[in-house]
Amino acid sequence: MPLRLYQAAFLIALFAPCLCANGQDIIYSQSVVRDDPYFCFALRRGKIALTQDSLSFRVPNKRGQRYSFSEPLKNISEVRKAFLPNRIIIRTWSGKRYRLYAYKRNDLIGYTRDVMAKKPSLKAN
Repeated sequence: MPLRLYQAAFLIALFAPCLCANGQDIIYSQSVVRDDPYFCFALRRGKIALTQDSLSFRVPNKRGQRYSFSEPLKNISEVRKAFLPNRIIIRTWSGKRYRLYAYKRNDLIGYTRDVMAKKPSLKAN
């Protein structure tokens, strides 16, 4: 009986990430660092994930959860390089701006722009 319990726990642990994805396949994922424009010493390390309909940044620890964000791709106006090396700036139609450090910024920008080109974007009035 305990062997069946261990097998069931193993199968749940194996397939739980697939079941929790809610049908959204991750196109690209990378470890990045988000900085705060007002407090330059407050760097938050996390993971950015690009799906078909959103771009989300998640911080693994609980203290940094306020730095996490998730923006639908239709709300993103531009994704571009910044002047400093390895920095990316993401701007939304609502005026929000996110600054990230990424080691493979060209890949992240390219994949995001490709997915955004396939979706109609929200036009600013």
